[in-house]
Amino acid sequence: MTGILLTNYEELIQQEYPGMSISNISGYVYNLLINNGVNETNLRIAVLLGPNTNIKILKFLLVQEYLNSTPQILAPYIYQMACNGNSSVVNTVLSNLRSSVTNVLIQEHPPPSILDLPDNLTQEFLNGTYTVAFISLPSNYEDEVYDLLIRKDWVYPVSTDVILYELDKIVTSDVNIIDKTTAVLVFVTMIAMLGTLVGPIMSLTILGLTYASSLGLLYVWAIHFKLYYLTVYMVAPIIFGIGVDYSMLMLSRYLEERIKGHDRDETLSIVLSRVRPTILASASVVGLGLGSFAVSRYGYIQDIGIGFIIAVSLTILATAVVLPEIMRILGDGVLWPMGLRAKSVELRTAFLSRMARFAVNRPKTIIAIFLAITALALAYLLLNISITTDPVQVMPNTPAKVGLTLLINYFRNYDYSTAYLVVYGNETAAIALLNAVKGQDYVINAALAYNGSGLYIIKALVNQQSLSDKLIPIYISLREIANEIAREYGVKVLIGGSPSYKYYFVLGFEREYYGFILYLMIAINIVILSVYMRSVMIPLRLVATVLMSITWSLALTIFVFQGLMGIKTYWLMPVILISLLLSVGTDYDLFIVSRFREEVINGFSDKEAIVRAVEFTGPVVTGAALVLAMAFASLALSSIYILKQVALAVASSVIIDSFIVRPLLVPAIIVLLGKWNWWPFSNRVIKRPVAD
Repeated sequence: MTGILLTNYEELIQQEYPGMSISNISGYVYNLLINNGVNETNLRIAVLLGPNTNIKILKFLLVQEYLNSTPQILAPYIYQMACNGNSSVVNTVLSNLRSSVTNVLIQEHPPPSILDLPDNLTQEFLNGTYTVAFISLPSNYEDEVYDLLIRKDWVYPVSTDVILYELDKIVTSDVNIIDKTTAVLVFVTMIAMLGTLVGPIMSLTILGLTYASSLGLLYVWAIHFKLYYLTVYMVAPIIFGIGVDYSMLMLSRYLEERIKGHDRDETLSIVLSRVRPTILASASVVGLGLGSFAVSRYGYIQDIGIGFIIAVSLTILATAVVLPEIMRILGDGVLWPMGLRAKSVELRTAFLSRMARFAVNRPKTIIAIFLAITALALAYLLLNISITTDPVQVMPNTPAKVGLTLLINYFRNYDYSTAYLVVYGNETAAIALLNAVKGQDYVINAALAYNGSGLYIIKALVNQQSLSDKLIPIYISLREIANEIAREYGVKVLIGGSPSYKYYFVLGFEREYYGFILYLMIAINIVILSVYMRSVMIPLRLVATVLMSITWSLALTIFVFQGLMGIKTYWLMPVILISLLLSVGTDYDLFIVSRFREEVINGFSDKEAIVRAVEFTGPVVTGAALVLAMAFASLALSSIYILKQVALAVASSVIIDSFIVRPLLVPAIIVLLGKWNWWPFSNRVIKRPVAD
């Protein structure tokens, strides 16, 4: 027993007494006790630990000497430790003993709580400096505990759980403000663009019920399966984003056809035959595109994908089925109070029409300008983007963030996280791996935490907190060391802990997204739109122009946050931006191109058809874009820079796409392609005689 205990402290003993080896420690203990003078009991221990001790005799003598006089809680452990030669069993007994004794001590002598410390502690003990205190908190970190900790302005609770708790708390509190602001902005914008009151109220009521239904289905799902909490926050922007688009498209087309003189039934028939297919095509792109997250290997990403599928499916039901039936019942009542006088809100946007006409007359010039700006934006993006995976860097100065800053600046040795390396079946390999890990400059300390039954676990403390970006290169370094040991000794080595979690949570998903999910989204987009538009060229052009808008907005966001504010770009922001724009952003292009095809069939030339398409769909596209931009711009009200970055990136991309790319670049490309717009299905579109 003594040998095992002393071996565990070999490093500490050698630091205190240089040159002393384990082989003469027993003799040293014996001489120390004799020279210092000891009582009878300690002297008998010293004799047992003499230089020539027989370990077997020592075990039995220990049991005989102390078993009867040992408290009941300790007696079983002493027997097992003294009489069992299996080191792994002894280690287990030591662990159990430590736990039992700790529990008894805590019951008899409860430790002081930081929550009960006096207010004058700073004057009595800190003397103007900072002190680190280690405390244990419940695994469910509730508001009450957190509020008690930060009640004293000199206490800064800090840990990974506390930081993530603060992040979730801020997001939750900000969402209430953001949702209310978004609702008001969306409602006002719809009234301004449609010139009616009943239509927007009806649309938002239906979408509100759709959102409630989506939450109900998600909670039913959560009863049977685990649900990622952010899924609930992700469905609201999608439902109101695309739902408002589709509602405005349907209501504006109803108003347009009624102004032309069609009766109510004819108008509704035209709306359903020409608008509903566009809504179904767009919603299919959005639902299947964002729903492609469901094929991820990561559970939380799968949850988000399933949430998107549920949200889009119910939105289709609300806007393509329920809304037309309400319009059938209310008739012109959906246009109250303006009625057909709502034409005072111009259906034809003169400014957008002039932009489109300018583009079709100078297509090559427009395309060249856009390509040049995109090249500059892409160059700036590649040269300046600095990605962070650490949410702390994009958080405000919360108590936990301040505490982490103090740890880094004043107590660097306490700012660490843990890595685990598991070796199967070879103790020699485990020792070699332990020595290799100890030699790394980022390792504070490493030890063999468990061994037995052919399984060896190395526990290593690394000098980075568990959310740090630097854990990723640390994991890569540990993996290289582990692979080398695995090849040399023919063993299996696994890596766990904070570096592994950080690596797979970030780089693992990024590789899956940029290597598979993104291409799947683009493929779904192209296939669905190719079938609907009977053209491959139009979807290819659509994807290219959306990516162009994304490039511009990313460059702008990086300039504002990194260039002007010195805040790095959070790694999820580009993922959110690309996913939303490739899905929801196709709406505006689809509205214009669908109307363009309709005007071509009606007998207009490509030039005139695209100008008319931009002219007639202008209010819908601009209104829908303003609604979506405002919905995401309201995220800027959050105190978290993650949401502020998403707000600027999405809002600016939507504005650029709808106010610049669609009225200028799209007409220029369509006119330049001419008959190739409909490749490969047909080089022409069958036209009807021009009716007006």
